[in-house]
Amino acid sequence: MATNDLLSRLPAEDQYLTRVEAAAYLRRSVPTLERWAAHGLGPAWRKVGGRVLYPLPSLRRFASGENPSGRPDQ
Repeated sequence: MATNDLLSRLPAEDQYLTRVEAAAYLRRSVPTLERWAAHGLGPAWRKVGGRVLYPLPSLRRFASGENPSGRPDQ
């Protein structure tokens, strides 16, 4: 099963995007997301196994202007 197929079957709150995918979703560059995270800006993220992942609902809130915090999700 392809990753996109698996993601489409999960509820939105259980979907996570990598920094590359999140940058594409927001139409920004990866360095921009890295800079935002370093300054506590941008969408919320979390680290899982050393990888930065962005919950899809967090990206949607940020894109709609609801969540300007780049602090990691707890």
